[in-house]
Formats: sequence, structure tokens, C-alpha cells
Amino acid sequence: MGMIFTTLWQKLQRKDKEYKIIIVGLHNAGKTTILYKLALNEVIVTQPTIGSNVEEVSHRNVKLQVWDLGGQENLRSAWDAYYQGAEAVIYVVDAADDSQQSLVSKMEFFNLLIHNDLKDAVILVFANKIDLPTAMNAAQITELFSLHEIKNHEWFIQGCCALTGEGLEDGLNWLTSKLSQKHKLKASSTSGKDGAYVTKLPDHDKRAKLTDLTMEDQDPRSSRNGKEIIDLESSQRSIKNKKYYHEEEKQ
Repeated sequence: MGMIFTTLWQKLQRKDKEYKIIIVGLHNAGKTTILYKLALNEVIVTQPTIGSNVEEVSHRNVKLQVWDLGGQENLRSAWDAYYQGAEAVIYVVDAADDSQQSLVSKMEFFNLLIHNDLKDAVILVFANKIDLPTAMNAAQITELFSLHEIKNHEWFIQGCCALTGEGLEDGLNWLTSKLSQKHKLKASSTSGKDGAYVTKLPDHDKRAKLTDLTMEDQDPRSSRNGKEIIDLESSQRSIKNKKYYHEEEKQ
């Protein structure tokens, strides 16, 4: 009996879900330091990443395959080669950098959000180096990066210090919780009674709002929304014309 349970447990372990995560951001933001603090709980001397580093991180019984991608300008164009299959993005911002690089980081961040391979990814922003006196806080980074304008991704921002580990666990708590929720919803949406396929309804907080409409959407005469109105008016004119001719024939 003990052997049976041992074999069953080994099979279950092999089926454990492992989530692919990518860590991106500009060079010197602290991505590699964060990776090894999460994986080894150690601070290591890092060199600029050429290509990528990958480590397995376990947090709250959730396995993460974490890819750290080089942030130098000539390497950013290769980021999308790693996007396929990624279920979450950790974007690292140097909160103490008040130079023009912050705007470059914002541009790269939004380019990443619109990529089709990441359309379902959850987003964790680490505002790193909050221990420095010149660092912006999470609220200031949120405003600078216009995070509240993000409508198609679940996101969270966490201030952190990669060297001490401050804030890293809080960020991972949120991330692993969201990944587990997504996995359960995905499993339930593809299986129902007697194995029937069930389509998951959209979440209420993700439904389009009136403010999402373009001017064309709001114009009742637009090609998309005005077609039914124009067809109805044409039909009404046709009915009136027929009635007019019919009355003339009577006279």
C-alpha cells in the first residue's frame, strides 16, 4: 500500500504546474540581483546580462521558471523571443533614476504590454532601490508609468530593495496568488458536467467601459454602429413612398 501511494505521489509531482516568468527592464535596474535573491536568497556580484539567465524559484508551493533578460539597448529587440508561453512579467524599474531613462523605460514597458504573446500575462512592477534617498515611491512610479491606464492586464506595483530583499516576498505573494487563480479558472472553464466544454464568461472588471469607445464608436452614424439606423431609415422612406403612390392611384 505504501508503494502505491509513493508511486501516485511521484506522478502528481511530475504534473505540478510550472509557470514561465520573464524579468525585464532597462540595464542596471537590478533584474539579475532580484533573480538570484529570489532563487538563492543571496546577493551575488553581477555582470551585465548578455542574453538571459534562468532559474527555478519556488514560492508558496508554486514553481516558477524565471527568465532574466538583458536590458541593454541592443538586446531589448530580442526580448520578444522569450515571450511565448510566459504567464507573467516582472518589470523592474530603477526608482532612483530621475534621468531621461525613465521615459525610455516607460516606452519599453508599454511596447511589451501590447505584444500578442503577452496578452494574458499578469504584470508585477518592482520599483527597485527604494532604499536610496532619491528614490521615487510606488505611487510616484504608478503616476510616471500611467499604470492606471492599463486595462487589459492585471497588475501590481511593489517597492523593493534587491540587496536586502525588502518587498520581494510581498510582490511574489501577489504574483503566485494570481497565477494560481488563473490556473484554476482555466481548468474549470475547459471542463464541465460530463466533460462538456464550458466557455468562461469575462470578468466584470475587464468588460469594456464607455470611456474605452473611440469617437467613431460613439457616433451613431459611424460605419459600425450607424448601419442599423441607416437601414431602418431607408425602410421607413420606402414605406412612405409606397403609401403615397397608393393614395395617388385611388384619386
